[in-house]
Amino acid sequence: MNKAGHNKCISIPEVLQHTLRQKLQDEYVELYGDTERLNYLKFCTRWNKSKANKSTTPNDQTLRNFYKGHSKTFRYWFIDGLCQALLDMSFEEWCQHNVHSLPSLEKAAPPHDLYMGLLSVRQNIIPQNLIDEIVLTNPKHIWLSGVHFQFSLTQKRHLYRSLLETGTTLKFLFLNPKSNCFELQAQQLERSSILLGACLQNIRCLLTLMKEWQQLAKDKNIHNFSSQIEARFTDNIVYALCYFVDPQDPDAQSYIFPRINQTDTSQSIVFTCKNIPQGTSDKYFHGFYKEWAKATPFQSLLSADDELKALTSDYRDMLEDYPLPTSISA
Repeated sequence: MNKAGHNKCISIPEVLQHTLRQKLQDEYVELYGDTERLNYLKFCTRWNKSKANKSTTPNDQTLRNFYKGHSKTFRYWFIDGLCQALLDMSFEEWCQHNVHSLPSLEKAAPPHDLYMGLLSVRQNIIPQNLIDEIVLTNPKHIWLSGVHFQFSLTQKRHLYRSLLETGTTLKFLFLNPKSNCFELQAQQLERSSILLGACLQNIRCLLTLMKEWQQLAKDKNIHNFSSQIEARFTDNIVYALCYFVDPQDPDAQSYIFPRINQTDTSQSIVFTCKNIPQGTSDKYFHGFYKEWAKATPFQSLLSADDELKALTSDYRDMLEDYPLPTSISA
């Protein structure tokens, strides 16, 4: 292939993207505490020992962008090199071996996607670290569903503030700590002794974020800032931790951690999905939205329970700037 063809930009089937990312995760991604890191030096060794060594090793940022799904088109040499290094075959050889699947993946956009928008399946992902990926996509709307978000709202609160400052709306759906199913949820998570405290701390963290956003918005003369944060509490068991990012945008992607009984979310798997109609994230969001519609607004829950009302003693003036929503916002 000539130099121009070697450098041309191409799109590749999602099944190949998934295969290559899974290989990177399995062989080159390591956990350091709460941080997921791609071992670039180890990958370079593999690249240089394979037939990919005919091309320059991709830089660290290019490799990380590919792994995190931040790119939609790629240089031919890069994809060919990844195939050589990770699959021991060239890109052309991969296409020949998968020729029967290519028409359904690349032509005529069938009404039902074979993989239902699934981009990747990863494990050992620290949930709160996903917000680092999400910030880079400049989202307009994020809907979050989970038992609690105390770690995310503590460790990553500065990122939530930056999202609000750029106009993103945040909608949280939490488990009601006063729900009749609360004890059953705690048993399923094997955290009966600490779940109540975590959920109460979750409320404190959300109040702190709301107060910080109120002050920042006033300093910057941002009007209608209160509409950018909304929280509701469900009385039903929460079966998945979800980050729905611009759910109506088929080019955006969302993240879903299905609940596994007696297993911490960080030990579970996360599905990264494009928000295609009738896809995986679309079906989860449909269920989420039905739950959202009947959930109790944050302000109503806090005012109805004496224990929860006590949590707001330092925030009552601030809460006056966050009136009860008058309708179900979409």
